[in-house]
Amino acid sequence: MAIIPLKDSPRKDQLQALHAELWDKLQEQDEELAVRMLEDGLKSLEREPAAKLEVVKNFLRTKGFWISVTLGVLTVPLLFVLFVWAALWVE
Repeated sequence: MAIIPLKDSPRKDQLQALHAELWDKLQEQDEELAVRMLEDGLKSLEREPAAKLEVVKNFLRTKGFWISVTLGVLTVPLLFVLFVWAALWVE
């Protein structure tokens, strides 16, 4: 799927209306909250290429990933030991 810039999007009018609604609601909020939200939005736009790397980093920090890696690494040696033990037991 090709990336279409917002300025060329067929939904540009809908998105401008959504932006206007967001701006209206943001004006009713505390100034510090508004500044924080806008700065966070700008930061997320600037680091979008790094966002994919961040997703990978977060995935590597999960318990499930490390459990699956450990099980994957231990499976082959354990199967070998089980096979040798069964062969010795049968003999």
